[in-house]
Amino acid sequence: MNILRTVPDPQLAGRQPLEFFPGTSIPKETSEQFADRKAVAEADAATARAATGSRSKALAGAGAASSTVPDLSVEECRKRPSAEFHRGLVVSHRFMCQVQRVEAKRMVCSTGECEEVGKYTFRVTTIGRVSYDTQGRVTFNILVDDWKQSGTPDPTAFLRIDVGCTAGPYSCGAEPTNGLDDTITNWQRNGLTFAAFNPPAFQSPPSAPEGEIADFPFYVRVSMPGYRGVGDVFADNEFRCDADPKVGGPKAGCVFQNVVEELIMDRNIGEYKYSAQHIWDAQYRPESTEPKVAGKKIPGSVQSGVPLTRLAPGDASAIKKNRGRSTRTCTRVFGANYAQYDPATNTHLYDCDEYPFASTQQGAQIPRGNTNFSVRALPEADNQAGGRVLGDFYRTQRIIKDDRFYVTITGPAIPPAPGAPAPLPGMETWGRCEQFDTPSGGEADVCGPILDKYKERGGPASLGYPLDNDVIAPDGTGRFQHFSNDASIYWSPDTGAHTVRKAIRDKWAELGWESGLGYPTTDESGTPDGVGAFNHFRRTDGWENSVYWTAGTGAHAVMGEIRKKWAALGWEQGLGYPTTDEAITPDGVGRFNHFRRLDGWENSVYWTAGTGAHAVMGEIRKKWAAYGWEQGLGYPTTDESAAPDGVGRYNHFTNDASIYWTPDTGAHTVRKAIRDKWAELGWESGLGYPTTDESGTPDGVGAFNHFRRLDGWENSVYWTAGTGAHAVMGEIRKKWAAYGWEQGLGYPTTDESAAPDGVGRYNHFTNDASIYWTPDTGAHTVRKAIRDKWAAYGWERGLGYPTTDESGTPDGVGAFNHFTNGASIYWSPDTGAHTVRMAIRDKWAELGWESGLGYPTTDESGTPDGGGAFNHFRRLDGWENSVYWSPSTGAHAVMGEIRKKWAALGWEGGLGYPTTDENTTPDGVGRYNHFRRTDGWENSVYWTPGTGAHEVLGEIRKRWASLGWERSWLGYPTSGEYAVSGGRRTDFQHGYAFWNAANNTVTTIAY
Repeated sequence: MNILRTVPDPQLAGRQPLEFFPGTSIPKETSEQFADRKAVAEADAATARAATGSRSKALAGAGAASSTVPDLSVEECRKRPSAEFHRGLVVSHRFMCQVQRVEAKRMVCSTGECEEVGKYTFRVTTIGRVSYDTQGRVTFNILVDDWKQSGTPDPTAFLRIDVGCTAGPYSCGAEPTNGLDDTITNWQRNGLTFAAFNPPAFQSPPSAPEGEIADFPFYVRVSMPGYRGVGDVFADNEFRCDADPKVGGPKAGCVFQNVVEELIMDRNIGEYKYSAQHIWDAQYRPESTEPKVAGKKIPGSVQSGVPLTRLAPGDASAIKKNRGRSTRTCTRVFGANYAQYDPATNTHLYDCDEYPFASTQQGAQIPRGNTNFSVRALPEADNQAGGRVLGDFYRTQRIIKDDRFYVTITGPAIPPAPGAPAPLPGMETWGRCEQFDTPSGGEADVCGPILDKYKERGGPASLGYPLDNDVIAPDGTGRFQHFSNDASIYWSPDTGAHTVRKAIRDKWAELGWESGLGYPTTDESGTPDGVGAFNHFRRTDGWENSVYWTAGTGAHAVMGEIRKKWAALGWEQGLGYPTTDEAITPDGVGRFNHFRRLDGWENSVYWTAGTGAHAVMGEIRKKWAAYGWEQGLGYPTTDESAAPDGVGRYNHFTNDASIYWTPDTGAHTVRKAIRDKWAELGWESGLGYPTTDESGTPDGVGAFNHFRRLDGWENSVYWTAGTGAHAVMGEIRKKWAAYGWEQGLGYPTTDESAAPDGVGRYNHFTNDASIYWTPDTGAHTVRKAIRDKWAAYGWERGLGYPTTDESGTPDGVGAFNHFTNGASIYWSPDTGAHTVRMAIRDKWAELGWESGLGYPTTDESGTPDGGGAFNHFRRLDGWENSVYWSPSTGAHAVMGEIRKKWAALGWEGGLGYPTTDENTTPDGVGRYNHFRRTDGWENSVYWTPGTGAHEVLGEIRKRWASLGWERSWLGYPTSGEYAVSGGRRTDFQHGYAFWNAANNTVTTIAY
């Protein structure tokens, strides 16, 4: 600022007449005015007034300091010790007194040499006052007394005493009534003179923003012609006149410059007692005040010897900075709502009181980094009253820029204001602050742990400049400060101070700052792979959260239990970086995060209160997603885990589902009953890994999964509501598949199970079918009636294992199975299913199976005598045949008419067991069977188309055989054996044979 000030120049020898302002005329005093001033001066000389204190006092009440302050009397001035004088002036802006002894020597000179012939010594006392009226009038009363003389001084000599000042931009000259020139005799009689100055306004417009200022170095000059030792009695003193429009009071006024004024505030004055107590605490107990800074020293007390210095009243910027620093500190120390603002009345209960005052050069922000100040939250009315006292002091004492003053507090100490905001916990760590510019052109404090972190992380070059002062977090626990490079530092007692920056900070803010994820427990740090960045956070309830960022994924939050799982699996080096925030699932039950590895692999962690947090990864995750995430298979109940064989991986899910994966099979779902069956059978160690998802069968009734073991063995589990879930494996599965799966043999009603003999394995199916397998026979189907028959015979323990599938007979009418125990079961719609076994089956097979003897109409059955076994058969043409077996005869077929005859004669109970099949006779005309009874009796039945079937028995058969059977002269029998008188007879074509019972002989008789 271009503030005009005049500095005394000791090189200036010339004196100017007493004229304050060039170009302005000073009004001439009237005789009445002169008489008034003279009366005041004479009163000063005649009366010693009571001492009232040498310093300005701020009196009670808002306007008290503007009252006239009593001055010292001449006698009191003379009694003051030299310690109270500054360059000869008693301390007061509006009152001064100076005392000086003068020694005037009378000299007689001749031929260039001078000799002292006498001298006077006397005392000169100058009293200066500045009035409190609107003119700011400056007056000097000068008293000359205490005369002493020696030698022969000349009493008629003239002594002149007047007031003048040195040259400068504004000169000063004598008023007509200024000073006195009189004889020594008259001076000794009267001894009084005076001078007065009325400072008019400076010229307009003023040349400086604060108005114009002029310093007037003044002198009291003693002149005695012919005497030595006289001259300027008081030099290098000054008074100042100004026209500062912001000082208040008269527009122009003067004060005595070379003094340090003192503001006195009494704690007994109720209006501002808390403000006064705050100042006393700051001056004498600074370390107990806020902010807490060890070793801070706060100026302004007389004892400190460091006065306060006022800023230019018009320096709004500096005052604002001081005040801003103080209010920021109050906010930091006492909380954001310390003022307790009431919007209804637009008033505050409390104000932020600062000391030193914001209007001084020792305020909170001067210099930057200053810690020698104190703030306190005081009742608003008290704070405002203290401000008015300071304002009155400035105005009445005309304290302007660079004026120094002390503050003295009197009266007994008082307790703190009831209910006033107390410092927040931990403020002992926050007193150490530094100030930095803000982008908006202001200043902000960075304090305590936040300051340490700010410096540690590179300060303005890294985090940018603070946007404002630090602020108490809404939860009242921590503090934070934002910086211009998209950065913040947050602090809490538990976590310390940490930086949060840019995208991570934006995400943290989006999720509620510390009220959401908690306070940062780390600075923003780079991830080990050099790709991303992260911050960890902790809520006040102990919940741990993090935000991770990469250029590709952006910033996302991972929280609580999901974060624990992610961490356990290696953070970003395990599942990758989060690609979503922790989010609520659509059903409102769970929470999840998705992740992506740098190789593009997608993973997720899902959590519910019931399941905890579990990871679903890669191909298994793709499959789970394809099934509708948790709305499909449910929530994961396990992490993706390695199967015990080390080949595959899996996850289980809440909806009774699992997904298993191998490099060979891919990822597939296994669900509910099928999964339970698979698990029952040993999971992948039993049936192998799924090669399909659980799928619906083509008929819409069931569901299935196919599986493959590591040895290549293929297995399946099929389910229906009616059958439940059952496993079909290996060779049996191949056979079932060959028959059209469930559309062929139906759904399995059993798992593949071991046969009771431990040799084979089997499955039963819904379409009255079974598949049995042994290593020797392979897998074969047995179905419906044949299966029922086989089951009736004890399954494989009866007829043995099937060696064929149920097959259609060549004639297309029936079906059959062969079995290992020399048995078969044949079926036709007409005959049903019947067993044919061992020798009988061999015989039947020998004779062409069903194409020979026809389909069995009976199972192989034991004969009534217990000695043999048989099957009956029927051909499609209705022809009835049988195969009978006994241990001695073996198995032989008895067919058609011969069989009828044999049956008519009582089967094996009549003629015995066949010992031959039905054979053609050598002549090709007839057919026959031989039989043997258990008693050894041999019988036969012979048939021709012409004769029919007739038995030939016992002794008659022997005789006929001996004659050559049908080739003998008898020919074919034309009757059976029948009783005649004395014996039995059989008729033949050409005769008959008679058996004589009496002698057991046979006689043949020709016709």
